Amino acid sequence: MNLPKSLEIKVSNYDGYFGLFAKLPIKKGGRIFQFKGFMGSDAQTSELALQIDEDIFLESNESYSYENFLNHSCCPNGYIDFKNLYFTVLKDIRKGEELTFNYNTTEYDLLDTVTPSNFICNCKSERCIKEVKGFRYLTLKQKIELQPYLSPFLQKN
Repeated sequence: MNLPKSLEIKVSNYDGYFGLFAKLPIKKGGRIFQFKGFMGSDAQTSELALQIDEDIFLESNESYSYENFLNHSCCPNGYIDFKNLYFTVLKDIRKGEELTFNYNTTEYDLLDTVTPSNFICNCKSERCIKEVKGFRYLTLKQKIELQPYLSPFLQKN
């Protein structure tokens, strides 16, 4: 695992799983890392893969790659810039803060997959939607709020 020096993996504050944390403050707009791996269909990839198109997912080359420790938040501090697949900082991140993004900006339907991967959200933000099922299940208002951060695939839906 080639973890950037500015990051560490620790137990998440949200759900008891492991998460990706900042070892130092990171300014808004900064690019932290680039997602890398191979493209495959839903049937060829794991539930950790990043949805790129209708049935195209980016799966990490390593089973324990640090990108897989990036957790969801309904009020995230980062997003995926799909031009170059960078995790980009949405708002200043403090030292020790967990890096998060909104899974609904990349995943259309977490229920209708080979392995359903919807989950109850524990982000505890005021804007928490309680259950993460994918972009398809959001209200129109929620979809519009996420528009600037959506994958190109979801922008078509």
